[in-house]
Amino acid sequence: MYRAVVVDDEKWALRGILHTFPWAEYDFSEPEALTDPEEALSRILADPPDAAFVDIRMPGMTGLELIAAARDASIASEFVILSGLQDFAYARSALQYAAFDYLLKPLHFDAARELLARLKVHLDGLDRSPRAGASLAQVRARLVASKMPDAGEDAQEADAFTRLVRYVDAHLSEPLQLKDMAVQFYLTPNYVSNLFRTRLNTTYSAYVSGLRVDRAKTLLRGTRMTVEEIARSCGYADAQYFSRVFRQQTGFSPIQYRKGEEAP
Repeated sequence: MYRAVVVDDEKWALRGILHTFPWAEYDFSEPEALTDPEEALSRILADPPDAAFVDIRMPGMTGLELIAAARDASIASEFVILSGLQDFAYARSALQYAAFDYLLKPLHFDAARELLARLKVHLDGLDRSPRAGASLAQVRARLVASKMPDAGEDAQEADAFTRLVRYVDAHLSEPLQLKDMAVQFYLTPNYVSNLFRTRLNTTYSAYVSGLRVDRAKTLLRGTRMTVEEIARSCGYADAQYFSRVFRQQTGFSPIQYRKGEEAP
């Protein structure tokens, strides 16, 4: 069993984190829950866990300061940052200290499950590639999408876009047509397309496709699901089309990736 520590100074948030992640399903024992970041750092230094889930803004010591201190002491634990903060500077810091991933509160069960599945694969040592954790694009996308609106940008529309991105991240198995998402979040398709280009430097379809392939990679190496089952779980009704998309993005067929074969 893997061991985790969860650190958040707000007890109600701590309870929410503990109940959102399906720990046992991914071979984690019940995490140690701590509200004092300095105490948490002492515990981590004395007995490093496999993973530590930390809030950013805490009294006395921020989550990033905790991670920096652990890294300075050569602690190799994987760190996951959990925060409601809307500031891209924290994303840069998270990457600087090699955080495994960065999730925004409120947490969604599907996103928490997906992260824990990737973390297990990483800890199992099944995926040695640089994308075992969140890719730079994923972390940047989540943080840029959630930053405060720029001067002159309508705050309500910016908030709707943030919620749209979070919804997409948590509902990858469902149809996610741009026009339908725009209607659901009271935006126009052109406005959504422009925001993806200006904020995330990508298109809506490329963003969704990238997240789906990342989830597929996790499921291929972390579960015994068939390719057809994985395709459906990632929002593809046609397994052959899914395989084509997967090969285009990774250079591997799904079966090759699962077996750890070299790309042809």
